[in-house]
Amino acid sequence: MNWYRVIHDIIPTDVRLHRIRVSPTDNCSECNNTDTLSHRLAECGENKMRWEWIQKIIARMWRMWRKQNALGMDTEDHSENVENVENVEKTKCFGNGHRRS
Repeated sequence: MNWYRVIHDIIPTDVRLHRIRVSPTDNCSECNNTDTLSHRLAECGENKMRWEWIQKIIARMWRMWRKQNALGMDTEDHSENVENVENVEKTKCFGNGHRRS
């Protein structure tokens, strides 16, 4: 999905297409809910799983930042910690690519 189109709200959702009489219905073809931009990005199918994964990463980073600041730790580069969190969460959400025998 092109982020320029998302930011400028020019994704041809079924709601928009139905409004200009190009689509017979404003419902999503996958789940039959109203097909809005937010629905496509965060509520339907695989995008829902990605959005939940991103939210978990951001929440974990926020908790780490708050904890570090509460302990009076310096605010140096902690990218290694963030990378570890991302790898753990990604493995939980998408698997590690290894098949079990």
